[in-house]
Amino acid sequence: MKFKAKSKKVAKKTNNADLKMYLSIKESAAYTGLSLYAIRKLVATKAVPFLNAGRKVMINRVALEQYLDGISEKHLDI
Repeated sequence: MKFKAKSKKVAKKTNNADLKMYLSIKESAAYTGLSLYAIRKLVATKAVPFLNAGRKVMINRVALEQYLDGISEKHLDI
């Protein structure tokens, strides 16, 4: 029964991420299905726009989606 409650909580966070303009690294990883390492690498290489809010890194959700869409289109054109 705990598992069901946990999955509802994760679903609630994902739905909330659809409304947010900026996502944390953890939220970005959950939203995209990428690992935390992959999201951090995108930030380190400045592949996606981000803001530093103190120690927290906030990634622009729309730009992240566009970046991932562009990558998937490149791989489909092979």
